[in-house]
Amino acid sequence: MAFDTNYTNQDFKVVGQRVRRLDGIDKVTGRAKYGADAFAPGQLVGLTLRSPHAAESGGLSGAPLFERATHVLAAIAGRLPADGPALVGVGGVASGWQAYAKILVGASLVQLYSGLALEGPELPGRVVRELARLLRADGHDSIAAARGSIPDAGEAIQHALRLAQSA
Repeated sequence: MAFDTNYTNQDFKVVGQRVRRLDGIDKVTGRAKYGADAFAPGQLVGLTLRSPHAAESGGLSGAPLFERATHVLAAIAGRLPADGPALVGVGGVASGWQAYAKILVGASLVQLYSGLALEGPELPGRVVRELARLLRADGHDSIAAARGSIPDAGEAIQHALRLAQSA
């Protein structure tokens, strides 16, 4: 599936109004704060996504977001200088190759969320081990060395997947 990556800053804006999320006792009681709770002036906040799963309760999360979120990340990374702010790769990361694809397009950090909830506490260790193998297989000695080295999201995804399958 191909995605349009010709975005401008006007394409990224808050759509609608914030809604109160009641997704856990810590959230409800205020003991926990999540990234979505913090907004900075001028912050870019994603595009509206459409999915056949949109009517399901709980929102769109995990695997259905991987490809689209990687394309959006690549579009944002392509508009920032190499020494710009750290970008967090989010959306459908549950393996080392998926984390690597986010790094290849420009992520400095990768978030595990739905995968962690579904696969449990062993997931981060597995992702880190897989990611280390992929970095070595590509001749990189660090995440910083690989960051942004394949700016095209489709190419980065295919490269990371092929590398994982051959490693």
